[in-house]
Amino acid sequence: TQEELDKSVNGLYALQRIAQDMSKTLVQDELFAAISRRHIREIGFDKFAAFLEDKEKKLFLRYQVGFLDYELANIKNGLEREGIYSFIKEGNSTYSSISATHPKFMQDMRNAIKLASFVISPVTKKNGPCGCILLGNDGLEKRLTEGDEELVSILATQIGQTLDNAELF
Repeated sequence: TQEELDKSVNGLYALQRIAQDMSKTLVQDELFAAISRRHIREIGFDKFAAFLEDKEKKLFLRYQVGFLDYELANIKNGLEREGIYSFIKEGNSTYSSISATHPKFMQDMRNAIKLASFVISPVTKKNGPCGCILLGNDGLEKRLTEGDEELVSILATQIGQTLDNAELF
């Protein structure tokens, strides 16, 4: 539909602005700070969280927009406890609340994430997956599409490439 096309075009413009803002720094803190609430809303979401692996391959929250602390703690625990992060990492795939594959896994993910709609995608650097990003909405008024999955996957790729670049310097 025209609405979905407009949403995709706006999302691509937002990704371009995010990439431009992230490319202005090689400092990890500043890289994530370049992802603002405005950017997240322009992509069509209310909430954003970036989880990265520490040296022991455990997830830690690297950056967030719009979540409450208890929500993030529950999500992180669910990603690890329910094996969701391992599944995403091994498959190196993006999943969302509209994904039709792996019904048991998707139900576990919905229970852990507790958002009306969401997209979760692995962040991958040259040496492999190093974390994941989660974008979501509390309400159902923002309808999720496959285009949203693609936008989040592109954003995750941009983050991985920017992290690689930051490590070079």
